Amino acid sequence: MSLGGRNQRHIGSACIWWVALSLSQQCSSDGATNGFLSFATTSITVSEKLPNGQVPITVGRTGGTVGLVGFQVQIQGAGSQQDFLSNSKTGFLFDGQTQTTVNLDLIDDTSPEDDERFIVVLVVPTTGNNLPQLGMNSSLTLTILKNDDANGVVSFATDLIRVDELQTGNNAATFQLSMQI
Repeated sequence: MSLGGRNQRHIGSACIWWVALSLSQQCSSDGATNGFLSFATTSITVSEKLPNGQVPITVGRTGGTVGLVGFQVQIQGAGSQQDFLSNSKTGFLFDGQTQTTVNLDLIDDTSPEDDERFIVVLVVPTTGNNLPQLGMNSSLTLTILKNDDANGVVSFATDLIRVDELQTGNNAATFQLSMQI
């Protein structure tokens, strides 16, 4: 059998063939090489008065860590424009990286509100290269605890008022109330 004499070397009566193979790793159609993205938890509860004003959202990658992959964290729910600087944030996991954190910027408003609940969803691109797939926890519930009383707060303007019981004439005391909404 002859291959046209290319890459053929003779050593005595033996013949050795050199064959070059080209191997490349490609993303499988099921996304397994680039991994499955999931939130680290299914619920987060925070106060509106966070020290740095940011809610950390942790995204993990399992089942493959090949390549740079992008994703978005999106906030869904009525009122999210009043409570967050943006309704979505983009994040990335670099080649070999299994976890990253995206910070949602919270607005500490003065509006009286009860506890507020939002759904946060993980979105992956549907076109392009290095496409991951969604894992088990692709949504979570984010609760912002009330820190402004929705009914308002009634209080006395001063801590102490003295009234002389034996005072003749007008036996009325004046109190000043304030209401904070």
